[in-house]
Amino acid sequence: MQFYCSKAAAEALETTQKGKVKSWLEAAPVPEAAGPWAWQVHAIKLARQNVFIVMERETRFAMVFWGIKKGDGETLLKQFYERMVNLLLCMNQDVNWLNAADADVAIEQILQRNKRYCFVAGVDRSVQTHINEVARFCEGEVHEIGSLLMDADEAAGFDEAMNDTLRSVRGGDYFYPNAVFFCSWARQYAGASDELCLELEARFQRVRHERMAMRVAKHSDSSIPVYEQIMAVLQGKGLKP
Repeated sequence: MQFYCSKAAAEALETTQKGKVKSWLEAAPVPEAAGPWAWQVHAIKLARQNVFIVMERETRFAMVFWGIKKGDGETLLKQFYERMVNLLLCMNQDVNWLNAADADVAIEQILQRNKRYCFVAGVDRSVQTHINEVARFCEGEVHEIGSLLMDADEAAGFDEAMNDTLRSVRGGDYFYPNAVFFCSWARQYAGASDELCLELEARFQRVRHERMAMRVAKHSDSSIPVYEQIMAVLQGKGLKP
């Protein structure tokens, strides 16, 4: 895995011992660490704690890690792999694709093919724009609940919400990061075809509609058919059902 760090992230991964600065950053990317995904890392301070935002550059799939101590790259890596695996397995259940055994094999492929990692300096401005949007969501969360998310399940739920948000790269088509990242995993580590990935994206869309229907039914006027309410919501967002 290659992690490209903003200046703030690089500083958050530094420690000073006996007057010497220790950093996790390499001078240049490690070729052996190259894989299908490249991650951009940024750090902000909220409630006097470090908050790391890690986003995959191509799919814009993001994960947020709260309260990691300055210079503790080891904990960041551990939480990164655990969160990514858990989110992929949860999404797999949502779209009912791989059985448990096959999903475990596809996850193991990630770990086997990405044993090497490196942190280097480098920022893609387009990615950083989306990271800054996630940072604002984090700030809003703290403002609303008065504290950081400390529970792992709550943090994963926060990531799920962020990745179920429409994004567009450099004026291109809109997409949902969760579906695109999941399909990237399916293609790269489980041998899924392009045709199957299109079907998987359709499954994500159905799951999204079902959840929206549940929310609308819970808070809506029962005299209006749920389907019509969903269409009204989608049209209000400028989306096609």
